[in-house]
Amino acid sequence: MRKEVVEHMWRERDHYSQFVTEDFGTYLKRKSNPKCFGNNLEIQAVSEIYGRSVEVYRYSTGMRNEL
Repeated sequence: MRKEVVEHMWRERDHYSQFVTEDFGTYLKRKSNPKCFGNNLEIQAVSEIYGRSVEVYRYSTGMRNEL
């Protein structure tokens, strides 16, 4: 999936590169590393590739403070 996302972002670089503040090739090379986490941009690419919305859940052991 990572490879597919990076390839998609490279093909659509005119769109994605406007959201990256460093050299886009360097950014994608870093994102190709399995030890590098994705962020909102990669989540958006996954959503576009598969035509699905993506939800991110975060595990928490603490109780939520109610207001």
